[in-house]
Amino acid sequence: MASLDPETGAVTLLFHPRLKRWPDHFPIVGVEIVPLTVVGCVTRVLNLSSFLALLFMQILNLKIWLQIMKLCYNRR
Repeated sequence: MASLDPETGAVTLLFHPRLKRWPDHFPIVGVEIVPLTVVGCVTRVLNLSSFLALLFMQILNLKIWLQIMKLCYNRR
């Protein structure tokens, strides 16, 4: 999938998590995901940044929940 870079109008591929590394394109600054590259900017223009942030938070919450369950299970 691709979109147009809003600054240059060039066709740019969107971020693909299996082919690209997240930190190279989207550093997390506080609670905001900031696009660092053209790929990041194009992806953000499509409002996927909010979706990815939400997904990241859900994964983080799941990891915390699993750690809590593991602690509870190990106490038995």
